Amino acid sequence: MPRIFLAAIAALFAVVPAAAQVQVQTPSQLPGIALPSPEWQQAPADGDKGPAVGGRAYLRYRVAAPVAVLASFDQVSRLTSPPSDASDVAADPLYGDTRLTLTMAGFGTRSLRPAAALASAVNASGQLIRIWTKPIANVDPRLADYRIRLYSEGSPASPGANYHVFNASSLIREGQKGGEQRWGSFTIPVAAFTATGTGANLSAWTWAMVEVAPNSSSSTVLAVGNVEVVGNALAKAKMIIGFDDQYPASIAYASRAMARYGFRGVLYLSPAIDTGRAGKLAPVMLKSLHDNLGWQIASQAWSTEAATGAGGIDTMTADQRTAEMAKLRNWQNGMGLTGGGHGSYFSNVGSAT
Repeated sequence: MPRIFLAAIAALFAVVPAAAQVQVQTPSQLPGIALPSPEWQQAPADGDKGPAVGGRAYLRYRVAAPVAVLASFDQVSRLTSPPSDASDVAADPLYGDTRLTLTMAGFGTRSLRPAAALASAVNASGQLIRIWTKPIANVDPRLADYRIRLYSEGSPASPGANYHVFNASSLIREGQKGGEQRWGSFTIPVAAFTATGTGANLSAWTWAMVEVAPNSSSSTVLAVGNVEVVGNALAKAKMIIGFDDQYPASIAYASRAMARYGFRGVLYLSPAIDTGRAGKLAPVMLKSLHDNLGWQIASQAWSTEAATGAGGIDTMTADQRTAEMAKLRNWQNGMGLTGGGHGSYFSNVGSAT
């Protein structure tokens, strides 16, 4: 038996094929002509840029794990004294299998309170508060209040008069607009909250409440998520020096001046609008700034910088916005440009407009 076994093993090694030969093309052997594309009319002859080619937007963000959840808003049954127009909708849930949705058809404040306070208080001084929302209909301009109250005493059933508060309605209206979009989150520094009464003890928070109110009697629909404490990763503030519109003279001067002091800039690129056109930055300059000087690349726009009107960002559906961003990120990835999560995605469409 041992001889038969050893012979079988030897036979196995005898029939193993030789290692496959892998041929690697050198750059001189690769195609040197750019393929024509209806999506990229200004493609240079050397093939430096290519058209967006399918795939998904680079959306694998590092979502910070919360330090604590001050209010859990996943189902109506888990709320203390829920408003009558709150419901569990079996569509696009943030957690579980439903989303908590407010369908408001009149004035007045809706109070969302968790089932219970935390068993152990949380020291959130100097940290961030994160909220999750999803606009469904008419959120902009009809959302008047989205007030986040932070408590260190009392209970959801008997809140008390001492708390810190911040109204995030303008953030939600500008950041997510009126019609249905995807879930999004906002973080607010604890320092931005103001005290009511004697305020909350910032080193001993136990729960949070959200008050939502429309400024119209017409229907306003908004889905809501948890109120969370998120650790502040920055020990001190940072300054970003950004450059818009891709003017070569301005950026050539700035890159020299900033390099003397070891500063890096942020470029706002609009590929289908500006890059490669006359009077705008050439791709070779983009890659030099990125690869050699460490500049970051912000995501600004792919096909439009208009907010409204035909094809405007505010008129796009959630899927259309995702497709717009996918084209932009695919182009950046193809160029080897990293970043994308910095600055304005759509130029004049921002928190100030």
